Amino acid sequence: MWKLKTNRRPSFSSIRRCRTVWRLVWCGVVWIQYRVENLRIVPVFGTGATKVSPRVGHLHITVDNLPWWWADASDNNTIDIAGLPAGEHTVRIELVNPNHMIYETKYVKFNLPVTVRHEFDGKEHGH
Repeated sequence: MWKLKTNRRPSFSSIRRCRTVWRLVWCGVVWIQYRVENLRIVPVFGTGATKVSPRVGHLHITVDNLPWWWADASDNNTIDIAGLPAGEHTVRIELVNPNHMIYETKYVKFNLPVTVRHEFDGKEHGH
């Protein structure tokens, strides 16, 4: 059974670009791996979830200081990003509790030499 040390603040124990990312960066895809301590990444939200044990939370991810972000509660320990234009980029990754209060923030900077084009760019497709 996994035991929580409740007196320890949740934090990133590591955050890095995947070893294979250098090949992928040349294809326009970035994989950022992370690992957290003293918190489980799960898709639960709200005040009630702040009282469960073990402690739970999720990630907020922002690219290039855009005014919007997305929440990642998948716990697959990897953030995949594709479709960005070529050039320098910064990803802000926040470790948050179920009420979106930030425990820790990390930044990953990288340069994309190419852009991945979506298979439907410029084409009509039906839904």
